[in-house]
Amino acid sequence: MVGITDEALLDPQDPRGKMAVKIKLTTKPDPINSAGAVGKPGKPGKSGIKYVRWGRTTCPSGAQIVYKGLIGGGYYLNQGGGVDYLCLPSSPKYDKYKDGGQNSGYMYGADYQISTFNPFKKNLDDHHAPCVVCFVKSRASMLMMPARNDCPSGWTEEYHGYLMTAYRSHKKQHNFICVDVDAESYSGSKAKKHGALLYFVEGVCNSLPCRPYVDGRELTCAVCTK
Repeated sequence: MVGITDEALLDPQDPRGKMAVKIKLTTKPDPINSAGAVGKPGKPGKSGIKYVRWGRTTCPSGAQIVYKGLIGGGYYLNQGGGVDYLCLPSSPKYDKYKDGGQNSGYMYGADYQISTFNPFKKNLDDHHAPCVVCFVKSRASMLMMPARNDCPSGWTEEYHGYLMTAYRSHKKQHNFICVDVDAESYSGSKAKKHGALLYFVEGVCNSLPCRPYVDGRELTCAVCTK
C-alpha cells in the first residue's frame, strides 16, 4: 500500500522557490488485504444425505433417525398456502405467538384416502400419516425415482412404495411424495377430520405412452441414495 507521509521537505535548489515541496512516499502494509500466517488444515466436513421416509416411523437399516412425526400440508379445499407436504416433528417448539386465528396460512395433518384400493398390509383409510427424517452418513446424493419400485444401477434403495399426492379435482395442489410400501398410521389414529389428503397416483394414457404405461394403474416409486 502506497501512502503519503506527513513530512514536507523544502528544496532550495528548485527554481520555483523555497515553497516547492517534495512528497516523501512510503510503503505501508495493508491490514485488510495482506495475507496472514497460514493455519493448519481444518477437519473435513461430515458427508451424508438426509431424506424423508413418508408413511413410516423408523428408518431403514444403516440410516439414523433425525426426528419422526406426522405428515402435514394445506387444507384440501383451500387454494392458497404452500404446496409441499412437510414432515412435522411430534413435539413442536414455539417462539413468540398469539393464539387464535389470525390472517395466516394453516397447517393440517394428512390422512390416507385409500378406500377404493389398499395395497398396504393394514387398513389405513382415513388414518393420519406419519413420517421420519433419516440420515445416511456414507452417501451424498438422493433420488426419488417415480414410476419404478427399484433404483438405477449403482444406487442404493432406501425404500420403495407408491406415489401419492392430492386428489386431481380438489382445489389444493400438492407435490408428489413416495409413501412406503409398508405404510403405518400415526399413533394408531383414525379420525375423519380431513385436512391435507393423500391419494394414489395413476398414469393417464392421453399424454403418457401406453404401453409401457397402463391407463389407470397406480404408480410406484423408490427413494435411492448414492
